[in-house]
Amino acid sequence: MQTNVYSTENLLHLNSLKSLVPEILYAYATYNSAVLKAGALNRKEKETIALSLASAIQCPYCIDIHTRSAKTEGASLEELSEAIFIAAAVKGESTFMQQEEITGQSNELNECQETSKNFFDSAFQAGKLSPKMKEIIALAVSHLLKCSFSIKKHTKNAKAAEVSQEEQMEAIFIASVICSGGVYMQMANMISVYNES
Repeated sequence: MQTNVYSTENLLHLNSLKSLVPEILYAYATYNSAVLKAGALNRKEKETIALSLASAIQCPYCIDIHTRSAKTEGASLEELSEAIFIAAAVKGESTFMQQEEITGQSNELNECQETSKNFFDSAFQAGKLSPKMKEIIALAVSHLLKCSFSIKKHTKNAKAAEVSQEEQMEAIFIASVICSGGVYMQMANMISVYNES
């Protein structure tokens, strides 16, 4: 029985998809490539966004791939750390904000709410990433989470930060490809388990 489901050796199993589902694999690879090529956002920006999203879905394979790609494109460790904190803040805030929809009202801030708000706000403070880039990442994460509160907030903030419509759409497509890719990468584990049983 396999002891480490997330062994990088499992990725070799993805090669068998070329014979199992060649048309679907080709369509996915073409989609992935088109989304991540330079456009309104450059490759470094796209890989930084992809890493942030990969962290949000907690796919170790995706984190590995997009960390390496972002580093190759010139992203610093500080930039990547900030990008992941944006994902953490948006994911935390979107979860927290659901209580308003449940109760129909916002509660007075208690200590936990105040410290969480401080964290959410601190992630967006000036750093290695520009405020514009932080909002692009936040918008992508919001769409990945399908949180209407976050989508509205970060669409508004992105417009205020002068994020173009093209940049917004490219960020949303990156969220889509990371959602698909996170599932795709799990086929490596499925094939490993299938072959062992």
